Amino acid sequence: MPNTRLLGPYELTRSNIASYVTKKMPGIFILGSSKGRNFRVRYIGRSDRDIGVDLMNLVGAHLSFKFAYLKTAKAAFETECRLFHSFEAQLDHRAHPWRTKLEWRCPYCETFG
Repeated sequence: MPNTRLLGPYELTRSNIASYVTKKMPGIFILGSSKGRNFRVRYIGRSDRDIGVDLMNLVGAHLSFKFAYLKTAKAAFETECRLFHSFEAQLDHRAHPWRTKLEWRCPYCETFG
């Protein structure tokens, strides 16, 4: 697995999200399962405003999560794109990350222009 610089993995539970995701900020996350030091990425997502709220909505969908805060929604989008292109082959959902603003472009492909 490439170095993602994400915190975790943590079991995807409400109590772990409340304990570890303490800032109301934009961010990115990956969901999957971990076995020892190995983490199998199954889903990549982001939050433009509050990563903790978006993770709470996914409790029960996967076993574990990793996350990182980012300063802006655009930075979260660009990081999600990078992770998507790095792990696309192993994802359950292979749709390209959506963009919040029309002027945002994926820095890794031509999907938006």
